[in-house]
Amino acid sequence: MNLNDDRGPMCWINDNAAAIQAICACFGLIGLAVYCVLTYKIHQAAIRQANAAMRPFVVIDKMNEKDVSDFRLSLLPISEKEIIVIRNLGTGPAIGIKWLRDASLCDSANKQDWMELGDLAVGDWSYISTPIATMMFKRPPEGMSFRFKDFAGNDYETIEECKNGTYYQQCRSRQRRS
Repeated sequence: MNLNDDRGPMCWINDNAAAIQAICACFGLIGLAVYCVLTYKIHQAAIRQANAAMRPFVVIDKMNEKDVSDFRLSLLPISEKEIIVIRNLGTGPAIGIKWLRDASLCDSANKQDWMELGDLAVGDWSYISTPIATMMFKRPPEGMSFRFKDFAGNDYETIEECKNGTYYQQCRSRQRRS
């Protein structure tokens, strides 16, 4: 390559214009692919954020008969003088709440074993009703389980376990992760 050619110092660019265009097109495609991947990640994060902003969180709570307005979340075993309620502590309503008295049967329970409880607004509570006693009953030693949905139709469940006389609860999504 002679830069002192009669055609001028930029003749190399003219001679290799097709190669330069191909290289620039490759860089453009790589940039477009990176942009698409990053935009998809931002889209997924926005969906997760929207779901978290309206996610219900249903817990099993107890209250004394005398203090209806003052709740305290306590997971110790209850006595017959306290009323078991479910409460939505989340940021979105819980829709179509279903209750299974024995949490150990959660995976093997039929549709008939689940009792319909209705819906709960944010911060709302409801008595847990049973066919035997409508307002007060003894908490089952195996724990309880609840299934519910949010407005977007996502399924959740609260599962309660009892270990050494203390009840532990876990609220989780029932969606299968791919």
